[in-house]
Amino acid sequence: MKHNPLDVMPSMCKTCPFRIGNHQLATKLIKKVLTTSNHLCHSNNIKVCRGSRDIQLKFFHHCGVLSEPTDDGYAQALNSLSS
Repeated sequence: MKHNPLDVMPSMCKTCPFRIGNHQLATKLIKKVLTTSNHLCHSNNIKVCRGSRDIQLKFFHHCGVLSEPTDDGYAQALNSLSS
């Protein structure tokens, strides 16, 4: 089975920087995920970090890019771009 690079962790891992309150690291990662790329989960290193995806979902929904701040809303937006 081929890995989908857009697979996202189903929930934040126990040591997710967005869960543990490492504000300096979280701020750095927020800047990255809103301007350049996805962030891989540091404990999985294959799937997109759930904490960072949740930040993206909220931001893109607030900007009107997503119809809803969910993974389904994200997938719909991607599908509309490719069609």
